[in-house]
Amino acid sequence: MGVSVHVMEGRVMLTGNINDPQITDKIVKIAWSTTGVKEVINEIEIGLRKSPTEQYKDFNIGNHIKSRLILEKLKSQNYIIDVNKGNVYILGVYDNELDLAKVLTIASSVKGVKKVTSHVISRDDPRRMSIKK
Repeated sequence: MGVSVHVMEGRVMLTGNINDPQITDKIVKIAWSTTGVKEVINEIEIGLRKSPTEQYKDFNIGNHIKSRLILEKLKSQNYIIDVNKGNVYILGVYDNELDLAKVLTIASSVKGVKKVTSHVISRDDPRRMSIKK
């Protein structure tokens, strides 16, 4: 359908493109109705699906960001990176402010990135406290 679903610790991030806002509303309702969901982040854009060229560019942007996170010795498993038409969405948990700043700087410095939207929360964020460890 042109929508990606990413889940981390009960937080659901929806990204992609849909022509019909009513379908977007249905997708969001389904996400909220799923057991264990604590938060739904709707980053679905209303508009045409990505062209093959846009898909290729987004794939390369995402891989470049992930590679740089590894090279910088950041815990890349703490972050989910999704790219939609040059817009980068990051879902995750950071250990400290310096790591978060590095992640956002890396993402915003990659060629082709138009915008970076962070849905990264602190390891101490109260939204995580209900998670059993």
